[in-house]
Amino acid sequence: MLEKVQDEFIQELCGRRYSLGEGSRFRKAGTAKRTLVTRHGVIEFRLVKVKSLENGSMMRPFLLCMGLEPRKRIVDDLVLECAEAANYLTYRDSEKVIESLTGAEVSRHRVHSCVQRVGAHMDRERRKASRKADLLYADGTKAHGLDGKKNEINVILGKDTETGEKSLLGLTVNRKWEETAKQVRDKAEVLIGARTGQ
Repeated sequence: MLEKVQDEFIQELCGRRYSLGEGSRFRKAGTAKRTLVTRHGVIEFRLVKVKSLENGSMMRPFLLCMGLEPRKRIVDDLVLECAEAANYLTYRDSEKVIESLTGAEVSRHRVHSCVQRVGAHMDRERRKASRKADLLYADGTKAHGLDGKKNEINVILGKDTETGEKSLLGLTVNRKWEETAKQVRDKAEVLIGARTGQ
């Protein structure tokens, strides 16, 4: 199915196979085998390479059409599956569950990187969506880690005094308060916090 959609896309870009391609800015320049890891398992297909007649550069336009970076093998839907599984399971168990459900081989390191990618994306979206707050509340706490060490967690909440609605604006783990504060710069006129002893 991917190859059929790709053939239609390439024909639209480069013209018909045996046409002279008058007016076309691109020409087919061979194929390469490509492997993608998805939530439905591993998919192999023939990826068409295209050459620009204007500057001679080579590209794989179908990857752009699918939203994939040139060397990326893990499709976003599997990234989301890995991150979702890691919400409920350890990385080791997430690895086993993903492999048994999809047939895709993932490592604990891969699950961790998926969690980091999804978390970073959600954090960016949250910051874009957050409105200017009237008040900021800051607080910190300690949480025990699996290795027995304590983690310092800093949180900054924003409050709309008109509606009473609160939203998470800043969150850091094992970072200085100055780093947490950078996340909420220009969000409010007042910050309320309590300084506690060690």
